[in-house]
Amino acid sequence: APATARTELYNTLKNITLTRQSAPHVTPAMRDAATTLNNRGVAYDKAGEYDREIDNYDEAIRMNPDYVTAFCNRGKAYIEKGQYDHAIADFDEAIRLNPNFALAFNNRGVVYQAKGKKEKSRAGFMQKTFGTPGQEYFEKAKVDFAKARQLGYKG
Repeated sequence: APATARTELYNTLKNITLTRQSAPHVTPAMRDAATTLNNRGVAYDKAGEYDREIDNYDEAIRMNPDYVTAFCNRGKAYIEKGQYDHAIADFDEAIRLNPNFALAFNNRGVVYQAKGKKEKSRAGFMQKTFGTPGQEYFEKAKVDFAKARQLGYKG
């Protein structure tokens, strides 16, 4: 567990540095406000208040549109709400902003895996119509998990 926390901290610090380089129009005060909003979102996550959590990430992203960690955190909140397509969109954006952010690949893989399992519930109809149910999501999940491991994610 300590190695995972250390890896996440390293990725977060790397993202802050990348954000500062890629968003010159964002003032230091805006970055600080976005960080505060992101941290408040994390607190709402711990309390299970996912709508309020997402609202804080939305505002953090509005303040700093290149805030990779806020996209990743909002994606995790969408997973909790079962809104997988929104989660994938946020992880896609986090990866677009930082193609080396292993946690975003891992989390997107989790969503693909969950979508594949969800699709299995309709196995009879889906298999006859489209082939193996959810297989495309499992394949995407395997690719994302492999990329996350390659980038050093150990979670």
